[in-house]
Amino acid sequence: MKRDSFVKKESRWLYHKTCINLECDFGHWFIKRHWALLLVYKLTKLKSLARFIAFVEKTDFKKHYLRNIKRLNYQPIFDEHLLNVERTIRRLEEFPNPLKSIRLKCAHGFNNDQATSLNVVNHGDIIISAGIAYYAHLWARSLQLLFTIKEQEAPKINLKDRFLGWYSNRMFRRSCVAHLLKDHTNAFSLLFIIPEDDSLLFGMEIFVVAHEYSHLLLHEYGVNRFSLNKYYSSDLLPEILANEENICDAISMIVLANMIENGRYYLYAPCIFFAILSYIITFKKGQETESNSKREVYLERLMNELSPINEFVKLDSCLNDVFNINRKRINRTFQWKRRLFNYFIGIVSDLYEITNNE
Repeated sequence: MKRDSFVKKESRWLYHKTCINLECDFGHWFIKRHWALLLVYKLTKLKSLARFIAFVEKTDFKKHYLRNIKRLNYQPIFDEHLLNVERTIRRLEEFPNPLKSIRLKCAHGFNNDQATSLNVVNHGDIIISAGIAYYAHLWARSLQLLFTIKEQEAPKINLKDRFLGWYSNRMFRRSCVAHLLKDHTNAFSLLFIIPEDDSLLFGMEIFVVAHEYSHLLLHEYGVNRFSLNKYYSSDLLPEILANEENICDAISMIVLANMIENGRYYLYAPCIFFAILSYIITFKKGQETESNSKREVYLERLMNELSPINEFVKLDSCLNDVFNINRKRINRTFQWKRRLFNYFIGIVSDLYEITNNE
């Protein structure tokens, strides 16, 4: 089987997931534009109106939605991250040489694919969902502003910092609700403040690339080619060697710690990423939350061994404050929007049942 056809076959799950998210997002977009028409149909049950709305829906999807959706191309960013990861691995004497002909594909067909959708495909092919970069941008840019204010330790917060704090919390809430609802358009915020040190964002993205690259290295060389005992204590090694995911996380954190352009938040970024995922899923009742929270704790242990100064304790309290301040508003907005969406989807389903039976 050819390599390209193998990748295409193995990545069908990602294509299917993207289609589901695309359909869900279009549902939100269509309801926002035509909620009044749907309510009129709900009250009148006119078949002619049902046919008209069905026609508008098809026209909107083809002529407006697909053309106007902002498809952000993150491929160049991830290509650069892959080169930096390979350069770093080449510099580490304790690591084997990087693999040749590694291809990384950033699946950017739809930006609202979930931030946890990533996969290694075959030997030498990595597929990563653009949702990782999309939400990493939103979360990193909003939280880093708050971290900067927190680290200033000013005795009195000025008006500018108050505005930035309000803006950052608002952007964080919108991105969380959008992730929960798969509502791409709801996540858009004015990302007009870009920090000089963008290491919180890059740390999240590079960690994902390095983690997936580590899978390929392990399959090629085996774990014995990595001198992990030179970086981690004997107390932590049994947990690291417990499974492949833990090993790849440990290798990825070493790569982040040894990047040539080592940004301030590189090691802390993966911890924040999984802390946010663990936080967001708590709003979906009945879903498992232990996996992300355990991974966050594990990554913090790795971080503390690679950087024992533990300079991020203050930022942990800032992150917890953000979670606590916004919890009620996120939950209230999410529950209200979900009920509203389900209500209008019921109208659309009824409408299509009538038009399809004619």
